[in-house]
Amino acid sequence: EKLDDPDPGVQCASVNVICELARKNPKNYISLAPVLFKMLNSFSNNWMLIKVIKLFGSLMPEEPRLCKKLVEPLTQIIHNTNAMSLLYESINTLITGVPDHIPSIQLAVQKLNIMLDDSDQNLKYLGLLALARILKHHPK
Repeated sequence: EKLDDPDPGVQCASVNVICELARKNPKNYISLAPVLFKMLNSFSNNWMLIKVIKLFGSLMPEEPRLCKKLVEPLTQIIHNTNAMSLLYESINTLITGVPDHIPSIQLAVQKLNIMLDDSDQNLKYLGLLALARILKHHPK
């Protein structure tokens, strides 16, 4: 109910609480997937998008149908965002949910090069972590 609240502050607080709770028991929050999907496609606030994407990352292992449904919005975000934090979380969730979707993984590797080429050591580290996770599924 609070996810549909007209006040963005209430929505933010709700997503944040659900995100933390879903880390412990994601099955309890699968029923929220349609509302979260709507939020994913309508929000422009990077912080909110990151939280929703992290939440989907927790839900995807519990509900395999989410994986196919999330490929398109996640790849759109990866294509279009300039925010490195949002890029990383989108790639991370994509790796978790659809590690065998080759076009998405190829896009992720391309975008990880941006992080690896950055002068910020933290971004390089996160890029290497994501690349290592990809290499576990795709060693070549």
